[in-house]
Amino acid sequence: MKKVIVLAICVAFVMSLPAFAIDVPEGALVKMKSTAYSGTEFNAVMEACGLTLSPEAAGNVPSSYAKVKNGEVVFGKKSTAYSPDLTNDILTAYGLVLNKEEAAAKLGAINYMDKNGNFNKKSYAYGKSELTQILAAYDVPAETVIIPPKKEVMPPADSDGDGVLDADDICPGTPKGASIDKRGCWVLQQDYLFDFDKAVVKADYYPVLDGVVKIMNANPNLSVRLEGHTDSIGAAAYNQKLSERRANAVMNYLINQGGVSASRLSTIGYGEERPVASNATKEGRATNRRVELTPIW
Repeated sequence: MKKVIVLAICVAFVMSLPAFAIDVPEGALVKMKSTAYSGTEFNAVMEACGLTLSPEAAGNVPSSYAKVKNGEVVFGKKSTAYSPDLTNDILTAYGLVLNKEEAAAKLGAINYMDKNGNFNKKSYAYGKSELTQILAAYDVPAETVIIPPKKEVMPPADSDGDGVLDADDICPGTPKGASIDKRGCWVLQQDYLFDFDKAVVKADYYPVLDGVVKIMNANPNLSVRLEGHTDSIGAAAYNQKLSERRANAVMNYLINQGGVSASRLSTIGYGEERPVASNATKEGRATNRRVELTPIW
């Protein structure tokens, strides 16, 4: 009974051939019969090894192995045991060249050719070990080597298109046009929206909140949670209340001046609990005083 096995043909070739002969990807596995192979099966091995059969060269192989139809090579699906002379025709059609100086010594034991370099004309069903020996006797001339194309390297993903890569973006899903910080979060800095210790939006910065209204209008399915934050200066309880008042001040503007539906907005205050920078520096404290807008789609 013919036994079906999985052959790591190309892997075996790498171990047997000179390193320059065939550039083989790791893990190239091809399912083949140990007693015979079809054109489709064997071509898969050759292509995994970086070699292709052109329509011009296909005329030199047995028709049971491959034919040319409408300018394209169509490979046979019937398992066939080829004679060594036909096997040589197939391999040379891929650009391989027999190394005759060593071939007789390497291949005589498997009845591939005699000591004078004549191919055996009797059909043999070569298995994994024999095919490995046969391929080891062939070289790939430099001018015929086909270098497999490099795998396309996909650019790092930025799913929400905010300029912060997904790997670094802790606030995914920010809408187009949102003002973000280096974390990828939609942020309004309180220092320019409010005077010190106040929770009334300064008129000079109405255009900043008008920009938020514009984004909301452009995304009717978008809701936003407004999150107030402070630095650590002052009592924690006071900062908590201040963060809540400022988040509510932003919400009130969006509703009353911007016309955003109240059902699309919510607020929460975190006080000084969630700093994003060091409170030990002036710059860090300014960064921590913020209103974050978390989009809810």
